[in-house]
Amino acid sequence: MSSKLVRVLGFAAMSAAALGCGDSGSGGNEVPGDPAASWVPLSEMTFDDIIPGIVSFATPWGDRAVGPHATFARVAAGKGIPAHLHSNDVRAVIFDAPMEIPVPSNETEPGSLTLGSYMFVPGMAQHAMNCTNATADCLFLILQEDAFNFVPTDPPPGDPPVARNPDAEMKKFENVEFVELIPGILEFGPLYGDFMTGAHGTIARVKAGTGIPPHWHSLEVRGFVLQGMVEVPVPFDQTKPLTMTSGAYFLVPAAAEHAMNCVSETTDCLFLMVQDGAFDVTFLDM
Repeated sequence: MSSKLVRVLGFAAMSAAALGCGDSGSGGNEVPGDPAASWVPLSEMTFDDIIPGIVSFATPWGDRAVGPHATFARVAAGKGIPAHLHSNDVRAVIFDAPMEIPVPSNETEPGSLTLGSYMFVPGMAQHAMNCTNATADCLFLILQEDAFNFVPTDPPPGDPPVARNPDAEMKKFENVEFVELIPGILEFGPLYGDFMTGAHGTIARVKAGTGIPPHWHSLEVRGFVLQGMVEVPVPFDQTKPLTMTSGAYFLVPAAAEHAMNCVSETTDCLFLMVQDGAFDVTFLDM
């Protein structure tokens, strides 16, 4: 491997031929994973009952009782979380759907949210959460910069018809605007923030059967798989990377050389990338 590093800033489109593809194995001796990186499949997360029979929580990152965290909420099929509010702002990304998040809870046209959709609920805004899938549980990710709390409320009267809280935000997945970064391989779809300038939550779409070549970032990346089968070898030549599916969480430390491979043959891979600052990338010249 050459010691030369290619710094990619400005995110101009790059050809797949120029970059090559992700490579998760180098042959020869077995290469272990980076001990500072972490991977947690959804099946290994422990869910705690919050409202028995309705909603349970699992927190793969942070501590929801005291500060910043990412917490999965699983809502039972056909059930709903009654009217409530939180002291702090909540960002939510839908993983298993469909769901409705009326803000306030008696909003008459909340809209159906599918996989990859995003919702922002301001602190102290009364709302509800409904799993409108009658046969399968719904799953969404809560992202907060502060501790979580839950305060039940009484819904306001529903007559006359109630409109959405103007401070709430909703972005359906079909309205996410994707930007091509590596033609035929990688696209970015911002949910909140601006990945060019600061903290952000961005959906990365990696085309089926392709990979992002070995690279590193100045800041750590927290990732959550939405769709497909994803491998994130850290280091990039790790010989036994974990194959992750929907709901898996991974952490790539700052400056850790890694790759990102979509090993699904026919389904594009989607993962949510969360960073506390602007995104950058340095590709290794192989």
